[in-house]
Amino acid sequence: MLVRRQDSGTFLARLPERSGQPGPVGIKLGSSVARLGRLETYTSIAERLGFKAGREHLRVEATRAAPEEAEGLELPANGEVTRVSRVLRLDGEAAAWMIDVLPAELIPAGTVKERLSAGQMVLDLLLDEGNPVVFSEVEVSTALLDPGQPAGRFLELNQPAAALLLTETMYLDSAVSAEGRPVQWSRNYFLPGKLSLRLVRDTPAHRDPAIVLQLLADT
Repeated sequence: MLVRRQDSGTFLARLPERSGQPGPVGIKLGSSVARLGRLETYTSIAERLGFKAGREHLRVEATRAAPEEAEGLELPANGEVTRVSRVLRLDGEAAAWMIDVLPAELIPAGTVKERLSAGQMVLDLLLDEGNPVVFSEVEVSTALLDPGQPAGRFLELNQPAAALLLTETMYLDSAVSAEGRPVQWSRNYFLPGKLSLRLVRDTPAHRDPAIVLQLLADT
């Protein structure tokens, strides 16, 4: 769930509670429900709810940051980064094409190759390596994927498809990094029917609007 505050930003947070009323669900796979009260990976949520999450076409490379990656990670132009890309599969079906970018000095590509297990995502590795990620900012948009593009090929498209695009930046605990340093920039393309969004608009004014993400097992 994302909470957007004027002059502050968009943050992961709990949905405001309503007295005597059930609150909207967080992430939903099939008929099972899990509330979003903390930053959690898609794979851990899927597996906890009984769905098999897997990965395919994993690629880890040491490279230079693209302009938008450098901006998101607050790195110099062409700064050294570790880029991780793969397909997320749910119950054997391609669900998303995911790209994660990290500062190379934080976690080199060799470390990712050695320590990222089949059931993990990059956030898991960051936490395992002692990096206290506490919140993320997510921009929600759309993208048209073509079968000839890398994402289209990896997602097994045979015709153009509109994808839900989540661009996310994760930050360290400000107690560890004085300015809450960004440590992961991600771009995730979800195929139709795999992830849906509900915008909850509430009154009175002291309640923040929130976005509820629902991850679906099938279309």
